Amino acid sequence: MVYGIGNDIIETERLRKTLNDGHKGTFFTDKEMEEIAAKKTEDEKLQRITMAFSGKEAVAKALGTGFASCYQGWMIEILHDKMGAPYVLLHGLVEEFAKEHGVTKVMIAFSGVKEYVTSFAVAITD
Repeated sequence: MVYGIGNDIIETERLRKTLNDGHKGTFFTDKEMEEIAAKKTEDEKLQRITMAFSGKEAVAKALGTGFASCYQGWMIEILHDKMGAPYVLLHGLVEEFAKEHGVTKVMIAFSGVKEYVTSFAVAITD
């Protein structure tokens, strides 16, 4: 059953102007940073950063909380399987919240062009 849905859209250039390496380390997990680093060009890296950032926002909205003041970006991890499909892992307080509310899975999809990325997330209960 659907617990909640969330979506987000981000302008890629906005992140280019505002993100710095110190912020990336607190918002993204090591595995997410590895996926970003594996991209060949700076534009591909920025696109992956934008996808992850937008995806985290969409997941937080699907859980019905948005980014509460006690949540940190690393608590929502968005990775990709061998075929490139994105999947979501929850950690820390976000994982605890999801379990308390019966959320067993969060699904996510992305779409984008050079200038924008949009994300759509669905939180699922059994």
